[in-house]
Amino acid sequence: MFRFIESCTILTTEANTLVANLHGRMPVILSPSEYDTWLDREVDDPGKLQSLFQPFPSDLLEMQPVSTVVNSPRHEGEECVVPAE
Repeated sequence: MFRFIESCTILTTEANTLVANLHGRMPVILSPSEYDTWLDREVDDPGKLQSLFQPFPSDLLEMQPVSTVVNSPRHEGEECVVPAE
């Protein structure tokens, strides 16, 4: 008998130059051109996916301070991403 378990995993990689100011790791972020490779169920060789686990380019990201409300998993919604003053 099979039992399905719904779960989620965040893959991390070395921080890019923008994120490295805050932490040594960052989430893996895929570009739209990589979606098909990641979602292809025929890919069963981890080596074929390894190239996707690179730091996302710093120039394509933006950093802004937010409220400490984001520090609690009890909080959800727009207040977590409203720029701090």
